Amino acid sequence: MTKAKRFNYISDTKAVCLLGVILFHCMLFYADNPFFPERADFISKPVVVICSILDSTVVEGFVFCSGFLYVNSAFGKSKTVFQDIYSKVRRLIVPYLLMGTFWLVPLYTFFDITTFGRTKGMGYLEGYKYMLLGVFSDHLWFLLMLFWVSVIFILMKPLILDKKFLPISGAVTLAAAFLVKFPLSGFPYYKFNQIPPYLLCYYLGICAWHFRDKLEALPAKADLLISALLFPLTVFYNDLSAKSFVWGWICRSVGAVMMLFIFLGFYRLNISERLGKKGFWLYMQRHSFYLYLFNLPFSYLFFRLFYPLVGHMTFLCILLNFIMCMLAQCTIVQILNRLNSYRKELLGKSDKKKE
Repeated sequence: MTKAKRFNYISDTKAVCLLGVILFHCMLFYADNPFFPERADFISKPVVVICSILDSTVVEGFVFCSGFLYVNSAFGKSKTVFQDIYSKVRRLIVPYLLMGTFWLVPLYTFFDITTFGRTKGMGYLEGYKYMLLGVFSDHLWFLLMLFWVSVIFILMKPLILDKKFLPISGAVTLAAAFLVKFPLSGFPYYKFNQIPPYLLCYYLGICAWHFRDKLEALPAKADLLISALLFPLTVFYNDLSAKSFVWGWICRSVGAVMMLFIFLGFYRLNISERLGKKGFWLYMQRHSFYLYLFNLPFSYLFFRLFYPLVGHMTFLCILLNFIMCMLAQCTIVQILNRLNSYRKELLGKSDKKKE
């Protein structure tokens, strides 16, 4: 198995997880979710169940893959802690600030979208204030959460790179999760209080990298059987997490591991390889992160458009919302790609003139 092919299942998992988040955002209008105050006049029980599954798998699966890929990229390299953190600032904090400044606050204020951290009628200045404090971030909360999780594991780098120290790094991870959960749970800024379950998912991704040879040796039937056995915990995530935050952490961790085994199974069945030859799937793998960044507020806007027309037909409204979101987001990403290619061409011409 070549290295290029070896981690295709991780790339597939990341792409599907981010597409799952976009679908999740289109469905939340029919579920009882405090993060989406704008919603339908009724709750759809099937949608609530599907949202429970997505809520405990898609972000968790992406964070799991991030842990896997971080330790893979860090192994054998001599980057300092400062260099690693600087890299995460560029990849996560800079996009947060750019998207928050030029996308999130202007559009949410213009369309007066009520969401977590933004009350109805909030002005531009107040919107920028709460965005910079990490209170009003909507879907961009993910960037802040992943940054903090990444920084904690960068500080544990000597432990996570050595397989024999995995029990120690696991204990430190669990201690950090409980530390954030209790003494720091009331800290409202920069989504720091959101990170505990994702610390566990990231750590499990690191463990998966260390045991990747054994995991990849499993037959497809074993992978899919394990996925099927783990699946029930994701279905009952809402009920279990309401009883105890520990159950919530367990369900999210299980959801992350389930996503790995699903795509390991698909990889063994050559489904990933067949998909990889499709232009659409290659596009999703390369651009899913940017598609995610531009997802909201499109979900809100298309819900406002379609709900008066077909809102009573729940899944049709969700499907139309999802399709239109994908079309709008792909259009923006394509425009940015084209502008970037023009920029490179101009820079290339200017360099030739200097020569």
